[in-house]
Amino acid sequence: MATIVSPARPTDVVAGPLEARPRGGDSVRVEDAIGEFFGAYNNMDYEKCMDYVAQLAGGDGGVPGFLRVVRMGLLKEARNTTGPVVIQSVGRIEVVCSRATAVLRVVLQGEVTKKRVNLVKQGGSWKLDWDSIADPCVLTALRRIKDEA
Repeated sequence: MATIVSPARPTDVVAGPLEARPRGGDSVRVEDAIGEFFGAYNNMDYEKCMDYVAQLAGGDGGVPGFLRVVRMGLLKEARNTTGPVVIQSVGRIEVVCSRATAVLRVVLQGEVTKKRVNLVKQGGSWKLDWDSIADPCVLTALRRIKDEA
């Protein structure tokens, strides 16, 4: 069973089958990481979200915790502006060594769209690549800043 966000109550994360897949493989762990990230996002637990985001190989530019704080702020702005994200399905998972991609079917502000996300295996766990999830967060924050100006 993979973790998905319940369409009935978007802030709840429930377990349910997304696609028939053998249990225990990397595909299931990729789905779980995606579900955990968006479950934390919908529950506004940005600290937990960051546990599912890959860390840069070079750290955060020499300023401990700075990049993490900036990213959490972007997630908060995006969540406050757009509301919860409902993951309808996770599909087309491709795993090659320590990298994976998946295509999500999501509902955001009532609109259904597809979003491709990249993941990296770090410390034995699958983590979402920030660049593949950041574009909506950054655009939302920029729109909010523009609207407030």
